Amino acid sequence: RAPFAPPLSVQPGHVLIVNQQNTQFGFGYTCSRAALAALRGALEPARPVLVERPFFSGRGPGFPDYILFGAFQWARAVSPIRLLEPDDPVYAWRERVMDLFGGYARNAKGYPVWV
Repeated sequence: RAPFAPPLSVQPGHVLIVNQQNTQFGFGYTCSRAALAALRGALEPARPVLVERPFFSGRGPGFPDYILFGAFQWARAVSPIRLLEPDDPVYAWRERVMDLFGGYARNAKGYPVWV
């Protein structure tokens, strides 16, 4: 573990469990397949909303879009893990948010969202 990495612990109820198995995570950590499945499952309530409209706030982005997108952008900055599959409505939403403001978020340094 890198000396500057914060200590991570597994707590009941946390969505992302960081451990030393399966998929590489930033700072040499790994993300278990179960944790990745839990994250994808936690996004289930968002999918029907994003099938009906392009953003959580409706026809344009709003506070909920930027808040959730911030978590995805942080993950993209620190880890190459593929969090979403291309056929996921949340993936399509993230692509739309990344293209806002002339692709400002897409042009930020980070791992590709699909490898």
